[in-house]
Amino acid sequence: MQHNQSLLEKELKTEKLSVGLPWKILLLAVILFGFTIFIYLSMIIGYRPYLNSQLSKVSQGISVFDERVDKEQQKNLTEFYSQLTNIQKLFNSHILASNIFDLLEENTHQGVYFVSMNLSAQENEARLKGLASSYRILSEQLELFRLNPKIEQVFLNNSKIKDGDIGFTIDIVLKSRVLSF
Repeated sequence: MQHNQSLLEKELKTEKLSVGLPWKILLLAVILFGFTIFIYLSMIIGYRPYLNSQLSKVSQGISVFDERVDKEQQKNLTEFYSQLTNIQKLFNSHILASNIFDLLEENTHQGVYFVSMNLSAQENEARLKGLASSYRILSEQLELFRLNPKIEQVFLNNSKIKDGDIGFTIDIVLKSRVLSF
């Protein structure tokens, strides 16, 4: 029993609690808090007056500029800016239907020709009627349209053999900005 007791005593004697660690954490927290208070006070005492002086300088500059430009010029400038804004809105909403001809010219197979086109600019859709020399060429034409980044979807509505050629109708849905100015 004596032996067990001495081991227990040795174990209790070697284990010491660290009392200094909580004080060090508390001291660090107090230092950080003090530094935060110092930053806050220096912002209020030093930086706020600087910002206020800069604001007053800018306000004085605006008032000087306001005095240089008379009311008539200000009115003319406002009207001109309004007109420019309206023109920009018109250009952004303007439909340029000729863009589809460039698209068809660049993406029509040699063995295909179109005989008619109906264009719905509001819905960005076109219905193309045409003739192809074979179904293989028609499928190649559909693939050309499908791979084009300006075309969103391609639909083959009908196809039939007509006088040795393949007559077809294709609907294409264009991306939204293709027909824009």
